[in-house]
Amino acid sequence: MNAPVVIAHVGAVTSMGLSAFETAFVYRAQGTGLRLSGLTDPESGEPLLVGAVPTLDPTWVGSERVVELGKLALDDLWSDGASALAGRRLHVWLCLDEWLTERDEQGVVPSVEVSRLLRIHARARFGEHVQMHVCAMGAASPGRILDDALGELSRGECEGVILGGVHSDQCPTRITRLSQQKRLYSAENSDGVLPGEGAGFVTLLPVANARRLGASARAQLIELGTGHDKARPDNHESAFEAAGLTLAVRRATESLRAQGLRAGTQFNDLGCEGYRLSEWISVMTRTQAIWEEPQVSEAPAQRLGNLGAATVPVQLALATEGFRRGYAPHSRALCFAGSDDGFRVALRVDAMG
Repeated sequence: MNAPVVIAHVGAVTSMGLSAFETAFVYRAQGTGLRLSGLTDPESGEPLLVGAVPTLDPTWVGSERVVELGKLALDDLWSDGASALAGRRLHVWLCLDEWLTERDEQGVVPSVEVSRLLRIHARARFGEHVQMHVCAMGAASPGRILDDALGELSRGECEGVILGGVHSDQCPTRITRLSQQKRLYSAENSDGVLPGEGAGFVTLLPVANARRLGASARAQLIELGTGHDKARPDNHESAFEAAGLTLAVRRATESLRAQGLRAGTQFNDLGCEGYRLSEWISVMTRTQAIWEEPQVSEAPAQRLGNLGAATVPVQLALATEGFRRGYAPHSRALCFAGSDDGFRVALRVDAMG
């Protein structure tokens, strides 16, 4: 990142709430979005515990459900004041999950259709100048695209960036695949993916331009770090090596350490898979020098279910709401996540002022 950017608006929909505010409020109150689903374990036939948005039609599955989640989160972003950006030159950078790039039985690539429909929805809200970019590489997708997105912003190619992500495990095909891979969470397999869904969007604006665009600065995205770990769900590499996430965290805190400051809270993507917990333990051990009290660790996926490509945008929404409403445990936070291919990302987010 060349320079910090302002997070001005947030929007989200999760199994805890139909807005970023609702989700953050219930999350802060130690609520959970987990409930039994109509989907069943392919092996046992038992109903699955999932983090599902209960107001969505239960017959919507797969990409159809992803589109509806994305629309709801974009509408929440609009309601949070992003409507002031209507007519501006905006670039939407949309993160999706890897399996959405695979052709379905009709030969359609779901990620293409999802991005097309969400582009139409975004343009209906913000105007025909909106451009859509897509990265369908899972939870760490923001680490692959943010430099390009913010580069466009700094060069004046757009006036604002909308970073978003959408995810849903509410799909029989997805559940069957997780089961075949022995990665599906169940009463018999606690070392698996706890299915979930959600969507999140945040607006990123240049610090100097936020007021001109009629936006309130609610948080700052300060630094970005990336790395790559060998351990993946389909191999037996030691997760304790954790070189990629350690590097990402250190890169995301370079200026923090240079100022002699520390972070006090984090949002990670830990679910129930043991190899990611082992990775996290190593990272926290190696990076203790950058942390200070209260050293709060938040793992939304353990109460919302797996958030996939929506992980980082939802984390940013939760962090921003905490700063904005005055209940964040610390003024400096890190958000980090990893994709199944080993790619890792960490972001430093600070409260304003």
